[in-house]
Amino acid sequence: MSAPDTSSDLDSSSSAPKPFQGHEGRVHSVAYSPDGNWIASGSEDKTIRIWDSNTSLPVSKPLEGHNDIVSSITFAPNGRSIVSGSDDRTLLVWDALTQEVVLGPLEGHTDYVWSVKYSPDGRLIASGSEDGFVRLWNSTSGDCIGTIQRPGKVQEVTFSPCGKHIATACRDNLIRVWDVSSRELCLQPLAGHKSAALAVAYSPDGNILASGSWDWTVRLWDPKTGQLLIDPLRGHKLGITGLCFSPDSSILVSVSFDKSIRAWNSRTGDCIWKRVYGGAIDILSIACGPCQQIAIGGEDPQLSVRDVTTGALTFPNSINRKHPRNGMYVSSLSSLVLSTMPCSCRMHQEPEVKALAWFPDQIRFASAGELGTGKVWNSSTGEDSPDGFFHGMSDIGAIDISPDGSLLVSGSKDKTICLWSTSTHESVLSPIPGHTDKV
Repeated sequence: MSAPDTSSDLDSSSSAPKPFQGHEGRVHSVAYSPDGNWIASGSEDKTIRIWDSNTSLPVSKPLEGHNDIVSSITFAPNGRSIVSGSDDRTLLVWDALTQEVVLGPLEGHTDYVWSVKYSPDGRLIASGSEDGFVRLWNSTSGDCIGTIQRPGKVQEVTFSPCGKHIATACRDNLIRVWDVSSRELCLQPLAGHKSAALAVAYSPDGNILASGSWDWTVRLWDPKTGQLLIDPLRGHKLGITGLCFSPDSSILVSVSFDKSIRAWNSRTGDCIWKRVYGGAIDILSIACGPCQQIAIGGEDPQLSVRDVTTGALTFPNSINRKHPRNGMYVSSLSSLVLSTMPCSCRMHQEPEVKALAWFPDQIRFASAGELGTGKVWNSSTGEDSPDGFFHGMSDIGAIDISPDGSLLVSGSKDKTICLWSTSTHESVLSPIPGHTDKV
């Protein structure tokens, strides 16, 4: 099914109110209040700001308390509290009305806190960290009531709509579903991604668990059985940075390091529409609101609000086309805000190529480089392969092709060597250790 490409329907001549301004550093996380009236933003300037989504004006002074980048924030379901996670390895809970810290710092993580989420009933807070732990906190007392140990470096955590389960996306390529009460796995880890899992989201009806990975794919799982519902969704050309469902669960929207946004039919996997951005535009986070609209933006002066069903541009006129300060765009009618950096990899440009190798046919060649990503290209057409090969997330420093063209070998900064089938892009051996320094 051919997806409509809505990439050329922006009118840059639109006049509009200025976007929200004030942070003195890059914005890493944004979140709407449940009623949509306020927006909170967390920045590398170590502060949180709360904005009126209708006037673009701050409703308070900056919230100061963290000692490092504010990497994740979210509102409580009742809208009265905000929890923030930081590179300073702590969480803080704020009163959204008084802007004062009411709990914290909540300590226990030993590395960056990448993701924080409230449970649907607001009683628990889950935090996921680079340290490989998920911690569960009592949202009233701030006590840590339990940990989920070593599921791999945790990129994102999310509660199921019923609140009984937590799903984690981890750097070991796996998606895991945990029972909140017992903190035990409900299912065997969901395996299929070829590289780090970066995003995870439940459909509002609880029937689908979506995951996005550095392997460029989106996968849809049955959260009860752990089985794939349909074939992986392909089309992105770099890792997936964010996922969200429409309110009726029928549409899944994905955003990627490849500067594109795609909407998928969550039942069939068909791409309904896509939007590809050029130049310096970065699309780094996304959310679907109750009004069936999405908004898209980043560091470049382009933000749009689109109908989640058709991709049609529904609200371009309230966007200031001037370059934003520190890359944050917000629209009073939009149901999504975007941060300027992905929550995990801290990278927002296409990976640098560090190695090249020709196939024996002298038509195809392979490229590889930063963050363990490789591609195969056709030199006659300029087209790249729909799939890549993924040597972890450490830089690939060297590659070569076997004389018959059937195998590719890669050497990585992680001190290992991997061997790949060039026809399937699957690894044929486990990573081979032995080197004491990067290859």
